[in-house]
Amino acid sequence: MISLDGDRLASMAGAEVLARGDEEGPTRAVIDSREMREGDLFVGLQGERADGGEFGAAALRDRAWGILVGTQWGRELAAQRRAGAALDGAGWILGSADPLASLQSLARAWRGELDALVIGITGSTGKTSVKDICRTLLPAQVQASPENYNTEIGMPLAVLAAPEGTEVLVLEMGMRGPGQIAELCAIAAPDVGVITNVGPVHVELLGSVEAIAGLLRDRGHRVESLVRDSDSLATPAGRLRAGAALVALGGVEPFPARPAQPRPRPRGTP
Repeated sequence: MISLDGDRLASMAGAEVLARGDEEGPTRAVIDSREMREGDLFVGLQGERADGGEFGAAALRDRAWGILVGTQWGRELAAQRRAGAALDGAGWILGSADPLASLQSLARAWRGELDALVIGITGSTGKTSVKDICRTLLPAQVQASPENYNTEIGMPLAVLAAPEGTEVLVLEMGMRGPGQIAELCAIAAPDVGVITNVGPVHVELLGSVEAIAGLLRDRGHRVESLVRDSDSLATPAGRLRAGAALVALGGVEPFPARPAQPRPRPRGTP
């Protein structure tokens, strides 16, 4: 994001500029002040136990490029600067009524700035492994989600970590409830959608494997949330309709759905 000046970044995030800093943009965005380095944009999110805006002043003292915090926190810090308070670093102070929404909006805009193919990977298991395989094998300048940044907070940070010149951006997309895949797709606008598998993960929250399969079909942005109207993703090889291509791994033709058969066990084994 270093090519973005503060005013443009604030516009992308839907935030208010309360105090200005350096002309160049930030190197990355972080939400944990303990991980912040000089030149970072610190985004103070509201948590269950604390408001990240409380750490805005410390981030500025640690020479953050700037902070994006709740409007009231930002106004107080900007007023302190105008009054001559010693806020070392004199970074940008941006205020937002909803810093998380601003983080997501900024990520959505930065994804649009990147001339990159975006691959979105979801599924009950195997997302990180498939992401790592893509990062290793794709013949391009590939940027992939760090660790398992696949939530409504982590995935925007992964998008914002992509430098200019990224040719392929590989993103994990996690799902723990209705609408989450659509929400992530609205931010990342994936060109290619990958579903690793559908299994009994988070059933305690979602009810059944069939419900999980249905939620993976949530309509999102450009690829309509990874896949368009599918017959039954709860089956091993659900056929995809409405023009969405079904691609099998390993160069083989897609195989018909069939129930899994138990492997025979040698006699004498439990």
